[in-house]
Amino acid sequence: MNIKILGLFIVIISCSLVGVSVYEKYYRRTVFLKNYLEFIIYLKNEINYKQNQIFSILENYKSATSINFYISKLLNYLKKYPLEYSWSKTFEKISSENGVSQNEENMIKEFGKQLCSLDLEMEINILKHHIETLKMHLNEAINAKKSKGKLPIILGFSIGLFIAIIFI
Repeated sequence: MNIKILGLFIVIISCSLVGVSVYEKYYRRTVFLKNYLEFIIYLKNEINYKQNQIFSILENYKSATSINFYISKLLNYLKKYPLEYSWSKTFEKISSENGVSQNEENMIKEFGKQLCSLDLEMEINILKHHIETLKMHLNEAINAKKSKGKLPIILGFSIGLFIAIIFI
């Protein structure tokens, strides 16, 4: 009898954990977009006010977020390849790693292609546009996390409880 109760408890917990893993995708997306937006704002300010080069801005960027991993990866690529290719390679799998949509991943990769191809004024305009677009995506991610985030957890728990009741 105790083994049966333990088994039912394990079924409920495992179904709940599946729901938690779905919620985690919403959370990772929100956190990544927030950190990436902060980085792009920093990049815009450095280019606009200090008129630093991209490579020196990336070397001086200090953050305790997951973006640091991507910045160091980008710096390693920049030692061998141009910015356009390096940016694209750095951010090529963020949809699977951070839960961002494929559309957002493509937008971030396209931004790297536009970044150093124009004069200073055009770069600032591109950065402003990218920031505004990121803010829209971040708001969408926050709303999705609020509205859909807890549903997978509740649904997973409910399915686990339903399975446990069937086996009783």
